[in-house]
Amino acid sequence: MDKKQLKAKTPGIKKELKKLIQQGKNTEALQVFNRNLDLLQVDIEMYSIAAVIFISQMKLQEATEVILSGLKLDPKNFDLLFNLGHVHEMKGELFHAWNLFRQAEYSAETASQKKDLEMVIRELNQKLNYGTSFADDKYMIEIIGGKQRFPLIYQLKHLRERKKILDIIMDNILESVNSVVEIEYGPGIISRTLARCGLDVKSFDSQTLNFLGALGLEMGEKLRQRDRLDLHPFTKFEINVESADNLNPKDMVLLLPETLDWYKKKGLENSLKIIKILANKAKKQIFINLPKPSQDDKELFNKLKKEIKNLLQETGWKDKGVERGLETGQILNFGKAPLNLVKSESLIPRGLEVIDAKSELFQIPLNKCVDINGFTFTPGDWQPFAAAIREYLENPELEYRGSILEKFFQKFTPKNRQEQWAPHLEQGIYPANKGWIGLPWIRVPGKTTSVAKKFETELTRNRGGNQHFGPNSQKFGQEELGRIIKAYQHMEKGYQPELFPDGYINGYLLKKDDDYRLIVTEGQHRAAALSVLGYSEITAKVSSDSNHMKLVDYNNAEYWPGVKNGLFSREDAKILFDVFFNADGAWKAKYLGVI
Repeated sequence: MDKKQLKAKTPGIKKELKKLIQQGKNTEALQVFNRNLDLLQVDIEMYSIAAVIFISQMKLQEATEVILSGLKLDPKNFDLLFNLGHVHEMKGELFHAWNLFRQAEYSAETASQKKDLEMVIRELNQKLNYGTSFADDKYMIEIIGGKQRFPLIYQLKHLRERKKILDIIMDNILESVNSVVEIEYGPGIISRTLARCGLDVKSFDSQTLNFLGALGLEMGEKLRQRDRLDLHPFTKFEINVESADNLNPKDMVLLLPETLDWYKKKGLENSLKIIKILANKAKKQIFINLPKPSQDDKELFNKLKKEIKNLLQETGWKDKGVERGLETGQILNFGKAPLNLVKSESLIPRGLEVIDAKSELFQIPLNKCVDINGFTFTPGDWQPFAAAIREYLENPELEYRGSILEKFFQKFTPKNRQEQWAPHLEQGIYPANKGWIGLPWIRVPGKTTSVAKKFETELTRNRGGNQHFGPNSQKFGQEELGRIIKAYQHMEKGYQPELFPDGYINGYLLKKDDDYRLIVTEGQHRAAALSVLGYSEITAKVSSDSNHMKLVDYNNAEYWPGVKNGLFSREDAKILFDVFFNADGAWKAKYLGVI
């Protein structure tokens, strides 16, 4: 039977196979497929249909083989990538599955395909887990997905080198850049930061370890909030002459290999071909990293630099002139005239500007930051963690017993939320005076109106104590003091939140007229350390916890969740708002008898 005849026969066979699959008659479907193997020559969909039949019979190896055969003919086929991801998920190889679903994203065209992907990725994210630890100048993370466990180690020196490239990019982005593709993303901190600034970022890397590492750093933040499952789409994908041509155009292209090996493996000629294609994909700007060469590679380094500059200039690109010294390699930056620079301050809004911005990051003075007890991080004010750090600086051999932290935990032992937030108020703030309930502007699941009689969170269960107030055991107190000191020692080396999962101090904003405060919900140890170190301003991040409103406006109290559902009166809710907005840590510490 020739191809014309096969094509004529295919629609009927496909219809029969789909009907059998829908009816659950998979054995019959397999028999029909086996009798019509020659149809694979003329219709790529037959590979997907075969895969579905094999998957339904748990013949995962056969499903894998037929899908891979199809992908050789059509590497971007959505159904084949999606089904292969499903096979890996069934085998417990969740990171392989995640990567394939992310690859399928770039082939998804219909609303149905995009919806299916969104659902499977969201479900898959809930199965991923991680663990972290620090040792000397190393950061260690183990990512866990089904049967797959990968222990990864990051040298902080290496991450800081990558941040230097990020700083160059942030300080030299041209105006109107909204979309970015990063090729060879390494640990992923550049893609992650640009995405947090509100840019649309796609990320590809040829190395499996880089894919796992970047995903691991991302998981360390996003998986802390189980309802925040939009992990950045890091993808393991080789960009070569063929695949580069399939990339979608973006405002800015970043080609940022970590070593010259990327160019060496491809060769000078293919490297230049890829760069020429990427230059055609970039609408406004292109950055290219030429990493530090070894003595043997200096000739290649110089040739690459010369040839790349010539190629880009010949195709109408303007050299923007940002370079690093030869001792660390060089960054080439080319743009389309006459666009102007947009400094990093413009990418990261200040204060209340973040409310209407795409960015999650924003600049804020420390004297506008308040902890969840109502102590401020204003340099010079009193906050328990900051006080513990100052005591440690006076006595590096400090022990918990007899410390200001122990005194704080002994004196501050609230029995309900009102005693925690506003112990000085004589009037009762119902229901805060009856037990443990969230602030009136905190969202609660469903229509919860119960008031817990005991304070308990997942963190307190895991640690065996509570960092916000006492009473606590000597063991917990000593461990907490250790955490505070370690945070200070890390911040002494600089506040570089881009390097770590959950590295940013984050929270939500309170607004009253033209003034505002940040309630710090994550990073209180770091904020205290920066306060002691004399920082006046920090880059913070809007809380990703869906229970937190991005902005709590004093003048809209009737719309706060706790007021709207009748838990708090509007007047009492505003009183609690003012407790935080007008917080005075030293006054509260004196009232409690801590100082």
